[in-house]
Order: sequence, then C-alpha cells, then structure tokens
Amino acid sequence: MNIVTNAYKEDKQLFLEFKTKAVITDSDFVTIVFNGISDFFDGEKPFEVIKVRIKNGLLVGTCKEAGYWAEKISRRENLDLRELIGLPVTKVTDVEDINIIIENSLLC
Repeated sequence: MNIVTNAYKEDKQLFLEFKTKAVITDSDFVTIVFNGISDFFDGEKPFEVIKVRIKNGLLVGTCKEAGYWAEKISRRENLDLRELIGLPVTKVTDVEDINIIIENSLLC
C-alpha cells in the first residue's frame, strides 16, 4: 500500500504524494525505490515528508526530494512524471541514514 500516487514539479523541485498505512509525520524521511526504471534512477532516492493528511481512511503524505543536489531526479531534463506513479515508498527509521540524508542535502 505504500506507493507513489501523484508526482509534480514546482520551482524546480520534485514533489511526490503517496498513500500509506504506516505512521508518518512532517519532517520524516522516506525513500523511493527506482530499480529498473533507467540508469539515471537506479537505486533508492530520499524524500522529506512535508505534509500529511487523511484521505479515505489512509494517510497521504506529500514529500519533496532530498539529498545531494547533483543526484536529484528533478535535474533530469526529460523526466516523465508518469514513470514515478506506483513506485514503492519506505519510511527511513535508521538515525544514521537520516543524518546522512540531512548532511547530503546541505552540500552545494
């Protein structure tokens, strides 16, 4: 059930919405698994939850892309947002992983 349901770009940032049964709050981090979509997307990419609401009894999270700017998916010129719908979402719970995501987000 933890899957991407919507994707959009705004001000050169990539935002995803996802439905989940997991408990999530603002400022949580999640990863989206991009294996097999393309070479550029291979692996997991971090996103920061910026909004949470309830829709039809499920939590719906909105998240923005996090991590090192040079590796952000939103930098890809021919990004087809439809490729992102249905991808699995996993909550990041490991404190070390969260600290790495925060640190990489600060790099220029």
